[in-house]
Amino acid sequence: MHGPDIGRFHDLVQPSPVCAQAASARAAVRALLSGNVLALQDLVHPDVVHHGGESAGWAGVRELALTACATIPDSSVELVCSEGDTAVCRVLASVGRVGWGDVLHRTALVVLRFQGDRVSELWFPADLMSPEYAVA
Repeated sequence: MHGPDIGRFHDLVQPSPVCAQAASARAAVRALLSGNVLALQDLVHPDVVHHGGESAGWAGVRELALTACATIPDSSVELVCSEGDTAVCRVLASVGRVGWGDVLHRTALVVLRFQGDRVSELWFPADLMSPEYAVA
């Protein structure tokens, strides 16, 4: 017995632009959290707007990435939703507290807006990296 002929559905299952941005959103957040600025630079628009960031543009996002990798030693990223030019990722982070030796588990949402295939706007929760929870 043969299975169904799925070849005729080939055109229906082609990746859509939303799916491509969803993968880019996960990759951008992973690069941001790991401090991988080389990978992040390819995923972020040079004139990116980081809402809540102190520095503007790429310099601000690069600073955020370096701070994130220093304060969040362990994290995972999952896509929550993706529609149009916007994607939302959930970050599950383990954050150590200086001088205490304990680990806190935090969850946060990161929102990314795309222009083409690059992140043009970023909302990253600053409290995920609050100073009292910096890694020793």
